[in-house]
Amino acid sequence: MFPAQAYGCTSCGAFGDELGISELPAEGTLLTFAVVHRHDRHPVPFTLGEIEIGSDGPIVRALLGDGHEPAIGDRVRARVVEDEGQQRLEFVAATEVNA
Repeated sequence: MFPAQAYGCTSCGAFGDELGISELPAEGTLLTFAVVHRHDRHPVPFTLGEIEIGSDGPIVRALLGDGHEPAIGDRVRARVVEDEGQQRLEFVAATEVNA
């Protein structure tokens, strides 16, 4: 999760002090995505994606940035965005971000 949180791992159920911080590559492959049209707290529509980090790393769920039509298999790259005083992570087409 970004930013780091202690709510718990959706895979293994670990929480609190059982969780650790790991650095991951900022690039991965878009495995699937969904466009959300109804949400009670976030402006709609927005797109969520599941991204496999690296070549066989963990799968993360994150917002996809605006600006292009996502396709399964796209190479995507993470970027941190300032949003109403909060930082959030989103993924965009790898060609859209300068490292």
